[in-house]
Amino acid sequence: MNKRTTRVVGFVGSVAATVGLLALAATGTGAYFSDTETGTIKGTVGSITVNADLDVDLGTVLPGDTVSSATTVTNTGNSPVDLWVSIPAVVRAQHALIDLNVNGTNVLTADYVNVGRLDVGGQATLPVVLSVDSSVDNDSHGALQGLNLSTGYKVVATQINVHPAS
Repeated sequence: MNKRTTRVVGFVGSVAATVGLLALAATGTGAYFSDTETGTIKGTVGSITVNADLDVDLGTVLPGDTVSSATTVTNTGNSPVDLWVSIPAVVRAQHALIDLNVNGTNVLTADYVNVGRLDVGGQATLPVVLSVDSSVDNDSHGALQGLNLSTGYKVVATQINVHPAS
């Protein structure tokens, strides 16, 4: 090998070694630090369960009468609940002639009306008050005659701040 070839080979070898060292430096040594922590996730799926005696007998009501009774609702689930009352549309349609309040709230104003909140294990007595307008006469009485207030009457429990129709 002549001197010139030796120099070229030496130069090419030096360049290759330099490029290799630069590549190694750019990618690091392959060592890194790490740390791992472990833990557990705990939770229970809540339940919404209520027991209620919804049979309310208001008897016979005449114009000008106000009658009342009560129903009791108990939260037997493991989550607090909002209580809603739903009255059938046929009854709500008579709102001009009657007022129906549960726990102080007129329940003839919407499909579902919020009547309170009940904590876990809590029990609430919901007063039910029916008033018939004193202006009801024979002409308007026909709309009320035989009106069954219990048709579809229900109490719905939902998780807090959730509307039953959601």
